[in-house]
Amino acid sequence: MLLADQIRPEAGCVLRHLRETGIARIVLVTGDRADLAAGVGAFLGVDDVISEMKPEDKTSAVEKERARGRPVLMIGDGVNDAPALAAADVGIAMGARGAAASSEAADVVILVDRLDRLVDALHIARRSRRIAVQSVYVGTGLSVAA
Repeated sequence: MLLADQIRPEAGCVLRHLRETGIARIVLVTGDRADLAAGVGAFLGVDDVISEMKPEDKTSAVEKERARGRPVLMIGDGVNDAPALAAADVGIAMGARGAAASSEAADVVILVDRLDRLVDALHIARRSRRIAVQSVYVGTGLSVAA
């Protein structure tokens, strides 16, 4: 009998879209065995695979990536991901079938259990930020003009 996690059908497309939106480095951090994780990582085309991780090790991996000088976005759905979600600059929990602990630790919870919603959320966040920055400049300009 073979038990294995299914790779989400949309995972490859989502990773491609993440790269298009400016995500420079994608790392698969998992508690799975090294041979299984390496196969999944090769199939998905991630930059690095870190396997056989405990929850505290995942947090260390987040800190290691943060030391590279870039913001860290962590996506997880299990209770083992909660500490790393809290440690990341932006923690995103897949909340539809994920653990309550990961949803509480994350900054963002995607309630629909589809990874493609992550790309939508990033587009919405970037557009919201752009509108907020424009509003600050327009407000400042109007204040100066007044």
